[in-house]
Amino acid sequence: MAEISPESVPSDLYLTTDEVRAMFLDFFMRKGYAHHPNVGVIPENDPTLLFINSGMAPMKPFFTGEATPPTDQLTNVQDCIRTGDLDDVGDSYHGTSFHMMGSWQFGDRFNKEQAIEYAYELITDGFGLDPDYLLASVLNDEAKEQGIPKDEEAAQAWAKLLPNERIIWLPPSDNLWGPPGTSGPSGPCTEVFFDRGSGFEEGYDNVALRKGRHIEIWNAGVFMTHHVAEDGTVTPLASKSVDGGAGLERIAMILQNAPSIHEIDKWLPAYDVIRTDNQDTRSARIVIDHIRTAEILARSGVIPGNKAGPYVLRTLLRRAMTTLVQTGIEQGRLLEYRDAICEQMDEVPGTVRTHNEVSTIFAKERDAFAKILQRSERLLAPIVARGETTGNELYKLHETHGIPVDILRETCNSNNIQFPEETFAAARSKHAEESSATK
Repeated sequence: MAEISPESVPSDLYLTTDEVRAMFLDFFMRKGYAHHPNVGVIPENDPTLLFINSGMAPMKPFFTGEATPPTDQLTNVQDCIRTGDLDDVGDSYHGTSFHMMGSWQFGDRFNKEQAIEYAYELITDGFGLDPDYLLASVLNDEAKEQGIPKDEEAAQAWAKLLPNERIIWLPPSDNLWGPPGTSGPSGPCTEVFFDRGSGFEEGYDNVALRKGRHIEIWNAGVFMTHHVAEDGTVTPLASKSVDGGAGLERIAMILQNAPSIHEIDKWLPAYDVIRTDNQDTRSARIVIDHIRTAEILARSGVIPGNKAGPYVLRTLLRRAMTTLVQTGIEQGRLLEYRDAICEQMDEVPGTVRTHNEVSTIFAKERDAFAKILQRSERLLAPIVARGETTGNELYKLHETHGIPVDILRETCNSNNIQFPEETFAAARSKHAEESSATK
């Protein structure tokens, strides 16, 4: 396969983020799919989910048979929050908030080959990307003991479109999707990757795929064939279905030759405001991502707190402010960056707070965090003087006094004190177990 460079995506393929969104919806609606609305990020009547984390999450009742879909083929673009990617933010392609462009086939419409063909058609004929830079992954045979066989059907469909060396067999950890939460529909999936070239390479995911270089742009089909119960029991679904999902920001990044999803046309003006103060690329990406996601959550009715969704919102704001402090920027800039981000944001479905109400929430968190930082210096002084610490000691400072882990780690590193990763993680796990047992 030819080596790719930024010039390998011709400039005449450039599409704005809004144009990518419109082209996706138009493609599937011309194929007979009906448009389904974006429902926002707060789940309704689903205790298994903290936030809407995928395009299919609002569709769960259709997959399980609890509700009847309005038509047997749907398409939409859904706001998503995925906090499992929190520690990966800062690279070129991870974000805690994003838009998933989705397509669904229900019941008798279940058709793996058609789902794969549609994804390939839109990627190559619609968006104009060169198929020589595409790879596809399919499920290997490691889930057969669960009753889910090797996905030969998907592999055969891809073999009509791509050479065999670019069809990658991966284990269930990569290509067995779901459930979205603690229970629900699940099944094998097939993902499409775009090769950006060795200049973007950040490391290995496995033998065939490299982080940063091979970007997953489309889950061409989650083939919903099974249901996973709360106790882990796997049973066949009464009605099979296909869920396809493409990352709006990732496809825009590739078509625009942008360095990251945070530097596409939608976010570049706000990102440039942050970079005016901050020359560290990774931290600038963290700041714009975390403030943006915090804004979505606050608009959607979440209030900062110490548990569940409120804890996520507080964590995002404090990580953003910690990053500012670590790069020598006043945390007071938080609200200025937030204003720049808001100028670029679309309306958030389910918004229940005004701009000024969110400003008040952010300002209160900023002021409370400033007090934590002042207290941190006093509480960490004995550790700095002693030149050593333990995981239990640091975790107590984190849990009891709210000192962010990044501040604890930075204090250790800047004073040549070894951060006790293993014992800190053990203390955190023990606390989580004890908290769970008391609920």
